[in-house]
Amino acid sequence: MENSELNSYLQVLEGFADIEFIERESHDVSGKIRIKFTGDTGSIDKGEIELTFYGVTVMYLPFRLMPTCEFGQNDVEVDRFISPQDQEDDCHLYTLKDDSGTVWWVYAEGFEIKVLPIFYGK
Repeated sequence: MENSELNSYLQVLEGFADIEFIERESHDVSGKIRIKFTGDTGSIDKGEIELTFYGVTVMYLPFRLMPTCEFGQNDVEVDRFISPQDQEDDCHLYTLKDDSGTVWWVYAEGFEIKVLPIFYGK
């Protein structure tokens, strides 16, 4: 899923995004973090999407993000957030901008997107 497709999906969801899972690797200083975006998609169904970052070394996130969010990869700005001695060649700066304009970020090796099945019914 491309960033533009993910952002189109996130713009429709009106619910919160919560950090659902944090795992630290025992052999390394990196870890994994999963954020679940939930909310009404405008019909009788509920939509959910999970955004999982892996190889996370540094993060600046709240436990709950307010809707709506915009996702991006911004490696050009990495010097603004991560000191040069902490930067790694295989990591990228991923940003989540909430509706108040606050930019939250994760410095990680990559991410996975999982669109969860829609629950039909009330």
